[in-house]
Amino acid sequence: MSKVNIKTISPKNSSSCLNAVIQMWRKHSDILGFFPEGAFHEYAAKKQIIIAQDASKDIVGYLLYRISKYKVSITHLCICPEHRGDGLSRLFIDALRRETYGLRGIGLFCRRDFAVSTLWPKLGFIPVHEKKGRGKSKETLTYWWLDYGNPTLFSELMANDINTKISVVIDANIFFDLDLKNNSPENIEAKALDADWFKGETAVLLTDEIYNEINRQDCKEEREYQRKRVFNFDLIISDRSNVVSIEKEISELLKKPRKDQDYSDIRQISHAISGQANYFITRDEYILGQSDLIYDKYGLSIKRPAEIILDIDSLYDEVSYRPARLAGTHATLRLVTSSEVSTLGQAFCLQKQGEKIKTFQKQLVAILAQTDKYRVFVVEDVSGEPLSIYATTIDDCGNPHILLARVKEGILASTLARYLLASLIRSASSQEQTTVTFKDSFMQPAFSDALNEEGFLLCDELWIKLIINKSITAKGIEEEIINGNLLISDDVNKEKLQRDMLDMLGNIPNDNNTNFLARLEGYIWPGKIIDNDMPCYIVPIKAGWAKELFDENLANQDLFGATLDLAIQNEGVYYYSARGARTSAPARVLWYVSQDKNIHGSGAIRACSTIKNVSIDNPKPLFKRYRRLGVYSWNDVYRTANNDINNKIIAIHFGKTELFKTPIDWQTLQTMLSGLGNINKSIITATKIPSEVFMKMYKQGVNIDA
Repeated sequence: MSKVNIKTISPKNSSSCLNAVIQMWRKHSDILGFFPEGAFHEYAAKKQIIIAQDASKDIVGYLLYRISKYKVSITHLCICPEHRGDGLSRLFIDALRRETYGLRGIGLFCRRDFAVSTLWPKLGFIPVHEKKGRGKSKETLTYWWLDYGNPTLFSELMANDINTKISVVIDANIFFDLDLKNNSPENIEAKALDADWFKGETAVLLTDEIYNEINRQDCKEEREYQRKRVFNFDLIISDRSNVVSIEKEISELLKKPRKDQDYSDIRQISHAISGQANYFITRDEYILGQSDLIYDKYGLSIKRPAEIILDIDSLYDEVSYRPARLAGTHATLRLVTSSEVSTLGQAFCLQKQGEKIKTFQKQLVAILAQTDKYRVFVVEDVSGEPLSIYATTIDDCGNPHILLARVKEGILASTLARYLLASLIRSASSQEQTTVTFKDSFMQPAFSDALNEEGFLLCDELWIKLIINKSITAKGIEEEIINGNLLISDDVNKEKLQRDMLDMLGNIPNDNNTNFLARLEGYIWPGKIIDNDMPCYIVPIKAGWAKELFDENLANQDLFGATLDLAIQNEGVYYYSARGARTSAPARVLWYVSQDKNIHGSGAIRACSTIKNVSIDNPKPLFKRYRRLGVYSWNDVYRTANNDINNKIIAIHFGKTELFKTPIDWQTLQTMLSGLGNINKSIITATKIPSEVFMKMYKQGVNIDA
C-alpha cells in the first residue's frame, strides 16, 4: 500500500476536502444511506470527519462519527474500492481512538448480511446485541462495540472476586458445554467447573470474544439466549492495544490460523494474557498441545477442565497482591511493592509544601517493611498511572488509622479523596469499629476538604471520625462520650474531643432544628439520631438510574461497568416530574428500586441517603446547576420534563448513601406500611413516611438491633 495521510478535516479551509467527501458519499449512498449535505458541514465544524489522502492528496476514504453519552458512534466508514484490503480501516479506527480516547468506546450498527461484518472482529469490535432494520427488507442490524478500557462505578474497594481469587478464563466451547443438557464425558468434565467449592476458590471468566463466537450461530433466538447467558459471568479486563500485539505474536507462534474459530481462539488467549489470568481452560487439543510454548513466553497456564480441578483441589494460594477493581470501574486498587518506592515517591511527594522526596521515600520504605502492622495501597488507572496512595494500620483499640494519604493533583483529586475516606468509614462501620483516625505529616488540600466533608473532627493534629453504628438520641451521643463507651485510641486527645463534642451538643436548639441535627448526624454517620424530626420519604427510582447513582451491586450486572469520575462521587442528583409528590430538605430518603424483570435485586428498597437540597425549576437551569454530578445527560433531563423546557421538574440533591445489606422486598415493604392510614403504598412517586417507620426499615436494611 502506498503511503496515506490520515487527518481530521479542519473547519478552516475544509471546502475542497469536504466536497470530495460528499462526492464519495454520493457514489456509495446506496449502501451508506441518505444523509443531508448540510450535515456534512456540521460534522466538519465539530472536527468529526477523518479523511485518508494518498500521495497525490486525493481522498481515498473517510470516517464520519458523532459523540453522545460518552460514546463514539460511527455514522459512515467509506473506502474507495481499489484501496479496500489495504489496512485503511484499522488506520481510521486507530485515529478515531486517539481523537476520542477519554470516552467509553466506539459503537455502530451494521447489517448482518453485509460482507463488511467480517471486518469488525478483526478490528477488535464485539457484537453485543442486534435489532431489526427499518428498511423494506427488515434485515437484522448488529450493534458492534469497541471498548476503550477506560475507567468506567461502585463496588467495595477490595471486594471483587475477579481480583481476589485465582482467575480462570474459559473458552467458547466450555461456555457452551456448561449449558448443554446431555451428559457426555466432555460436558461432565466442563460442568465440574460449576461446582460450589470450585467457584468458591476461583473466578471463572469469559473474554468479550465470546460475542463473536455467539454471533456465528445461525438461529437468532439462540444468539439472543446465549448473549443473556453471558451476563452470568464476569468479563476479564484487558488492555486492547496490548491484546493486538499479543495476537500477532501468538499467530506466529501457533502458525497462521485457518478459519474464523482459529482467530477467535487466539483472541481469547490474548485477552487472558493481557488481563493477567492464571489459567485458560479449553478442550481444543491443538491449543493444549502448544501450552508449554505459551506458558514459557507469557506465564499463562493452559489446561483442560479436569486438570485445573485437580490443581485447585490440591493447592490454593491466596493472591494478595493482585489488583482489585475500584468501585466497579477499570481503575484498580492493590498493595504496593517495595520496587515502586522511587516511582511513588516522585508522584506523591508534596514538594510545594516543603516535603523532600528522599524523606518521603524513607517513610514509605519503613512502612512497607512492617507488614505485620501496615498496609500500603495504590490506586491506578487503566494505563497503570498511579492516582492515589494511602497507608493504614490498626490502632490500640482495634480501629483503622490512616497515617499517609495522597491523591494525584487534577480534577479527580477531591472526589477521589472523599471516596477513599467514605469507603474506609463504611468498612469500619461494617466491622463494628468506632473510629477512623487520620494524620499525615503533610496535609494535601484535597484531603483537608474531604475530611471536613466526611465529618472528621480535628483534635490537635489528629483528625477523628466517630462511628456510632446505631440509632441514638442527641443526648445519647453525650452519654456515649462522657461514659467512655466509644473505644478511642490513646493517641487521641480525649479531653479535647469530649469538650468539642459537648460544646456542640450544648448548642442543640430547643426547637429540634433539623438543619442542626442533620449536620450533627454527619459527625456520627452512618449512625442516626432518632429524636430528629427530619422528614422521611420513600422515593421510587428505576434500576438503571440506581445503578448509575449509587448501587454498586446493580452496576456489577452491567456489561460495560461505570466511569471512574461518576463511580467515586459521594453525592448525586435525581430528577423527577413536578407532578409527583414534593420532598423537602434536609430529609432522609429510602430508595425503592422499581421492579425490572431483567435486573436481579430490583423491586426492593436497596439504600438510604440524606437529602441535602430540593430544587424545583425548569429543566435547563436545573441541568446547569447539577451538571457537575454528571450522571444525567440533557436528553435525560429533557425527557423527565416530558420534552417541554417550560415544564417544572424536581431535583433531589443527596449524599451519605448507604446500601442495605438486606434489601426490603415489595411484600415486606407492604407489611411494614400497613396500618399507616392514607399513605400511598403503590410507591409510584415520593411517599412521606413517619420517622419511626424509616428507622424500622433502616435497622432491618443494615442489620442493626439498637
